[in-house]
Amino acid sequence: MVLRVMFDTNAYDAILAAGDLPLLQKKIAAGELSIVTTPIQEDEIRQIRNRTRQRALLDLHRALSAETIEPSNAIEDDITYMSRDEMLARIAAKSCDLLVTNDKALRNDARLGARAIDYAGFAQRIGLRG
Repeated sequence: MVLRVMFDTNAYDAILAAGDLPLLQKKIAAGELSIVTTPIQEDEIRQIRNRTRQRALLDLHRALSAETIEPSNAIEDDITYMSRDEMLARIAAKSCDLLVTNDKALRNDARLGARAIDYAGFAQRIGLRG
């Protein structure tokens, strides 16, 4: 069964720091993993002022993206005043098995409905770490 995952923007930093792109791509190619994205993540990355880091994160985001979901198509409520984190968590709750985020407050906000894990736990869960 394919594990459908959404990465919070901070998880992309963790992927880069760990050098995990090739390992994640192997999991994707083997049909073990599918990455769901939204324009929210790309918007957040585009706001990064350090152009080198911004480019690296955009390239990573695009390299892993398998399916993009528009917030207005996935969330039935009015999204006008929702925070990006709330939209991300609600989309993940509806469309994914896991939301991967290093934001402890977001992971612990049960009201948002997403099953969430930090990147280290995710990497261990899918066998990237022992």
